[in-house]
Amino acid sequence: KTWLVNTNKLVRFYEGVDGLKTGYTKTAMYCLTATAKKNNIRFLTVVMGADTAEHRSEDTTSMLNYAFTTYKVNTILDKKKIIGEIEVNRGQQNKGTFSVKEEVTDLIKQNEEKSYSYNITKYKVNAPVNKGDVVGKLEVIDNNGKIVKTVDVIMNEDIKKNNFFTLYWDLFKKVINGYQ
Repeated sequence: KTWLVNTNKLVRFYEGVDGLKTGYTKTAMYCLTATAKKNNIRFLTVVMGADTAEHRSEDTTSMLNYAFTTYKVNTILDKKKIIGEIEVNRGQQNKGTFSVKEEVTDLIKQNEEKSYSYNITKYKVNAPVNKGDVVGKLEVIDNNGKIVKTVDVIMNEDIKKNNFFTLYWDLFKKVINGYQ
């Protein structure tokens, strides 16, 4: 049998705490680095120089309480949301849709409201293109003009390359309608 003792008492007594490291040295005294996650947000605290193990836990608890009551994660763009369309050259479809590769979030104060705008850079896309292929970049800009995050945008569907007949037909239509 193995018996383990966790000197981070907050793992048992503070909801959401899942680690990390306790320690003591003569120079640094009692130290605690803790992580906690609640409501899709994780905070990390570092306490050094506490005179007792109890005080390092109290200081950590105070910091976590402050963080969880003061801040929230604001979801700006869900990765499942279609952001726009992109042209696909030489594809069996002329256009496809794209989304952000990962969820875009911002850490804001609980009572704060922010608005955002986007700059999208689309790459030139030639068929074949697969679902999940990176087809551009998206910059998220907050209401203060600050770039919050830059993320890849990805293709939402597979688009196969045209065969000879469909390539010929597309060329014929362009000749009849004039190249635009």
